[in-house]
Amino acid sequence: MKFKYTALGTNNQKLEGVLDAGSIDAAREELHKMGMSIVAISEVSAGEAAAVESKEAVAAKTQEGIVTYYFIAKDVHGKEVNGTIDSKDANSAYRRLMAEYRFDVLDLYPQNAADPASASLKSQFEEWKRQMEEEGIDLSHKPMAGTRGELEEEDEKMSEAIITEIDHFIINTKKVLNEHRGQYSEAFLKEIEKTLNELERIRASNNLKHITKVCNNLYELISNPDSIEEQADQTAEDEYQKTVSRLEESGFISNPFKFLELHNLQKKTTRFEKVQTTLAKVRKTLNRKKADEIDQAVAAKIKGHRSRWLSQLTRSLKEKTGKEHPGVKSMMYKFFGFVSAPNAILRRVRKQDMTKAFRAWKAARVRAKTLKKEAVARPAVSETSKIKAKRDFSALFMELDSFVGWLLFFYLAYFFLAGFAIERNVGLPKELVVKTLTSPLIVNISIFLVVAHLTFTLKLRLFRSNFLGSLFLFFFCFGIYSLVIVNF
Repeated sequence: MKFKYTALGTNNQKLEGVLDAGSIDAAREELHKMGMSIVAISEVSAGEAAAVESKEAVAAKTQEGIVTYYFIAKDVHGKEVNGTIDSKDANSAYRRLMAEYRFDVLDLYPQNAADPASASLKSQFEEWKRQMEEEGIDLSHKPMAGTRGELEEEDEKMSEAIITEIDHFIINTKKVLNEHRGQYSEAFLKEIEKTLNELERIRASNNLKHITKVCNNLYELISNPDSIEEQADQTAEDEYQKTVSRLEESGFISNPFKFLELHNLQKKTTRFEKVQTTLAKVRKTLNRKKADEIDQAVAAKIKGHRSRWLSQLTRSLKEKTGKEHPGVKSMMYKFFGFVSAPNAILRRVRKQDMTKAFRAWKAARVRAKTLKKEAVARPAVSETSKIKAKRDFSALFMELDSFVGWLLFFYLAYFFLAGFAIERNVGLPKELVVKTLTSPLIVNISIFLVVAHLTFTLKLRLFRSNFLGSLFLFFFCFGIYSLVIVNF
């Protein structure tokens, strides 16, 4: 079977051609393995393929400086591939096919050539290849580290995880369409089927941004039916809601912001790999041994980035965040989605969704204000009074400690002001101030207040319900006070 495809290469260059495969899924997988992002693919007959190629040749003529070349090559797995590539000249086309796509080019000639055999450029392959080897370009037909077509274990796991999640999404969507088709009008069904076909077409592309966008568009259409019919019983309605909730639990729906972040990280990693590949070519021309050591270190770092990216992707696919709480971020996201809707049906659906979100946000604010008013109006719940133990004088000791503390504060303030008066000579007789400060009564009272404050604090913190401990503490502290007074 022949399939005509339109795809984007590693540098976003459009690449068109015809591919032989057993089925359309097999054709998608082959293009994915070659590092291409599929834009469109369809089965064609030999005559239709020739007509399409002729049309592309006419279009290529209108683009100044760009020539379309037809090529026959083998990929890194030895499978024969043929197609077309746009380039400014034959040498550039050959270089891109050999260095970027890792193809072993067997034949190359202009697409609009009347006689392909005479227009073939095979004779120049050896010279072009020798020039590339002299420039230090790696021509080994193995997956290049840092390209999208590499068949590393991480990429295979990544593709499997994404495709599995998309397949579940597609299965649940088809289940809704088969069992609840009457919920939607003809225009809605046409838009849903169109979006579903697009999702099936890009399921193997690994373009997270576009996949997330298409999945969310499809979910918006499925979850907002416009022609609701009376269900035969409540069981059918429950089954419909259950199937739609399975769509909502998909990582592409429950974590759209996370997948956009992952898409940006994917683009940064790809750019880093391209820069690394370019620098590797420059280093090899200077010092091949040192370049190999640096390449190994950078390759290990890239592999680490890919592993972390894969773990984040797997976690995001499995996380079920539930319904998003209505907030400003959600409202802005839905508003910009409404403004950028690609067609009238999606615009109408997103308007309904935005209206629902606004009402939910407003209801949440009213509910919060009501709860706040009720909390203010509600009398404070009195604590259950505990049964006081016998000989518990904690309240008395707290009052005494408070009184002693304030008294101590005034005495300390008095000492400070007296010292300030002596130093600054504010007019008070110096003899009076010194006599007051050195008075045994004042000193004894000050020491007593300090000891009493410390005693009450220790009692309240450590011996609140311990009568014997409190008694020992009082005797111990005032014994120390007596010793200080007698001896000093």
